[in-house]
Amino acid sequence: DALEPRAEDARVQARYEAQLALELDAAARLFGPQVVRSIALTGGDPYLRTGSDLALVFECAEPDAFEAFLFARIDARARARGVTFGERSVGAVSLRGAADAARDLSSWVARDGNVIVVSNSARLAARLIEVKRGAEPALAALPEYRHFRVRYPRGTADEVAFIVLSDGAIRRWCGPRWRIASARRVRAGGVLAEAAAALAAQRLGLEPSSALNLAAAIPDFGALAIDDAGPRSERYGTARFLTPIAELDFAYVTPEERDGYEAWRWSYERQWSTVFDPIAAQLSLSDDRMTVDLSVLPIAVRSDYREVVDIAGAARIAAGDGDPHATALAHAVLALDRDAAFIRQLEGILGSVVPGLERPLGWIGDHAAVWLDADAALMDAARESEDRDTFLEEHGFELPVGVLVAVRDPLRLAAFLGAVKALIEAAAPGVMRWETREVTTPSGAQRSYVAIEPQEGGGWDETPSLYYGIVPGRFIGSLREDVVLQALERAAVSRGAGEASEADVTEAARPWLGESLGVRFEEGFKDILALGLIEHEVSAALRRRAFGALPILNELRQVAPDEDPVALQVQLFGTTVRCPGGGELVWNADLGTYESTVFGCPARPLAADALPAALSAVRRLSLGLTFDRLDERTHGLRARAEVVR
Repeated sequence: DALEPRAEDARVQARYEAQLALELDAAARLFGPQVVRSIALTGGDPYLRTGSDLALVFECAEPDAFEAFLFARIDARARARGVTFGERSVGAVSLRGAADAARDLSSWVARDGNVIVVSNSARLAARLIEVKRGAEPALAALPEYRHFRVRYPRGTADEVAFIVLSDGAIRRWCGPRWRIASARRVRAGGVLAEAAAALAAQRLGLEPSSALNLAAAIPDFGALAIDDAGPRSERYGTARFLTPIAELDFAYVTPEERDGYEAWRWSYERQWSTVFDPIAAQLSLSDDRMTVDLSVLPIAVRSDYREVVDIAGAARIAAGDGDPHATALAHAVLALDRDAAFIRQLEGILGSVVPGLERPLGWIGDHAAVWLDADAALMDAARESEDRDTFLEEHGFELPVGVLVAVRDPLRLAAFLGAVKALIEAAAPGVMRWETREVTTPSGAQRSYVAIEPQEGGGWDETPSLYYGIVPGRFIGSLREDVVLQALERAAVSRGAGEASEADVTEAARPWLGESLGVRFEEGFKDILALGLIEHEVSAALRRRAFGALPILNELRQVAPDEDPVALQVQLFGTTVRCPGGGELVWNADLGTYESTVFGCPARPLAADALPAALSAVRRLSLGLTFDRLDERTHGLRARAEVVR
């Protein structure tokens, strides 16, 4: 739901549980690990919303009891649907189950020893049993699976799930049969949705808006049947569940389909060359946190990661890099390779502006960081602001943002800063004053830093000031003086000039989740998002989604005033609308429209700083990327995320 682009819930889990006649929560409560040791979920494609073949594979300690439970549930559902629970064979595999014509119920059970397979596709269930018997190759035999299992050993890191997307699956999804079948299903879905809308209009006493045209849809759409379950293609199923791609066999395509696939393949190969990306992810849960660890091997050289891969290079970040500290609400650190193409290009630009330096950025070390500190006073001012849209524009320079760049050659840094100062003085003489200031930190250490401030009385009062300090191994800069002073104090403490707080010691010792890029968000960062201090895009997107749900409810209320529009939406289209801000969608009799209790409606919008519901329970979010160099052109990617609740 958090990723849904509309204020709509497709009820995917509920639909598949009803189709399989198996509610996983009920089964788990009834049996538990004493009967079912482990569960695997597999399927032919990721198109769960429109219709996919999927199967649950149960490793059972008591297979007879669990099989009897499954048969009873499927038989009860079959009787309610008016179909017969029975037996069928696919190849050498016997299955038991039931399915109706629309596949609102489609559940087949196959067993081999202590392994029980439940699937909405008899073909898939039979194939999985063949894998169990050794007649088909198993995922565990693939090289990429073995590689990923070395990285993620089974039974470690509180693992509750392990997901693998193999090279073969990706190649199959990119093949002509799969892509063309997918395109046909999209068109078939449109035809079936149009037919469903026409039937709904007829039921509600309305005239359909347009005639149904099947001729231009798909070559093998087949006959359109209309029954109590609604419109159904004899080949493509219903709008609620389209026939899975794995079950669509065909030998011929149209010239347009051939040309369309060739165009898609050219675009894909231009981006990804001949590289396919096997993917694995490990999900771990503990009392207060959830961790996702994902690996992609390899990633294509022309992928979206290329620029970050190039900047990070072989450099690695470690715990303590980037000045981690307890008062940071958001903190990011990036590994830097000073020989990266991006750095070289930037040096070329700087060299033309600041002549006389052989390598203007030759001083940088192996990482850079940026952070946003907490500021209660600024937060209070933002809350009291009458116009938050302009608050950032007026007070953006007051944000407690700090920047750190690791320094490997202080003499080159001194030369670079001297050249920059000379350039600014020559370009805008008398505008800024440069002042070296001395400060005694609370730990008693003497520190020097530079303040670059506009000259008084020169009419440059709106020009921001810049402050920076240099300590061994670090260049620290900010538009706020206190941010630099606090960073200087932490640097002094880290070198033994004082005693660090327990919270700062904990932060410094906590490793970044990635060795190429690490990002952390603390709980207070949600308040900044909610206030719109960073941007209003999140709240505005939720508002647009909420308003987008109102027209269909208004229309259904108008054409069927005696029925509940939300329930009618489920009945007609198989989806339900909801308020993405966590509120309710209610009827406003004064305005004559539905509205959100959080966002209002377009005629009377409400001020709201809502965030996605998924963020409400999050106290801390950490992210990390690590790029593994496999050869000159190929890299692997490891992405990790940890959510503390």
